[in-house]
Amino acid sequence: MITIQGDEIRKLCISDMHFTYRDLTNPDKDMTHIYNGFVDYARGSDAHMVINYGDTISSEYLWYLHSLSSSSLSANVDQAARDKYVQLLTERRLRRDSSKPDRFHSNSFLIQQFARASGHPHALSRSEIEQQLHEIRSHDRDLIDFIIQAQNKSNKPLFMLHGNHECITLSESEIAGLFNRASGHKHVKHTTHPYAFYQDVELVNDERDPIVVREVFFNSNIHNHATGGLSLGPHDLEWLQDTLADADGRAVINMHIPLNFDQTPDEDPYSITRT
Repeated sequence: MITIQGDEIRKLCISDMHFTYRDLTNPDKDMTHIYNGFVDYARGSDAHMVINYGDTISSEYLWYLHSLSSSSLSANVDQAARDKYVQLLTERRLRRDSSKPDRFHSNSFLIQQFARASGHPHALSRSEIEQQLHEIRSHDRDLIDFIIQAQNKSNKPLFMLHGNHECITLSESEIAGLFNRASGHKHVKHTTHPYAFYQDVELVNDERDPIVVREVFFNSNIHNHATGGLSLGPHDLEWLQDTLADADGRAVINMHIPLNFDQTPDEDPYSITRT
């Protein structure tokens, strides 16, 4: 358990700073200067920890798909087919078992058909697409490692909550391995949930008894295509209930996308619904 003197846990957050590997590793890019400036600020601040609330990366996969899409004015665009493959690619992406070759093969077929329906001027082979996907995945892994190493220069504990963008090309197990390494402090409790962890913090003040806070880092970005919004899966709620059941005191839940039951998916596609 971490013991902290005083009433306040000071934190720094990076919110919605989307990077690609080429953005952040190019010293001439503005984003590189911004991130290095943040690391310097964190080093000199009195922050207790640094928390990144997801969307660390904006995967090159999305840019790749965009590059295959020609102008909507092109006579070669088959809009119905294009919409169909966009939907299939959105549903499939490369998650969960993305490290398995058969997942690449099936995605490469969808991408091939998407490019054709989008009027892409060159015929792409499946092997070309699969090679590109391997490179993109490698860059996404390297980017996360790069950020971890850069942030470690601040000498502050780093907690990275991965969000929907991190899960586009990398599998859940890969993501858990990369981020758990980033947040691999001895006080952090890893769990069976692939993208969640927690720590117990004791706040000490001479004027009152110590207060114990369980700080939970939790991501549940599950897209429900039937409703068009984000939803909490049953296993997410069960895990959260189990994690809070033996908490000795208060709890703070950190999420990439906050719960917002007041908005429907039609009103806000990024609200997490009760389903």
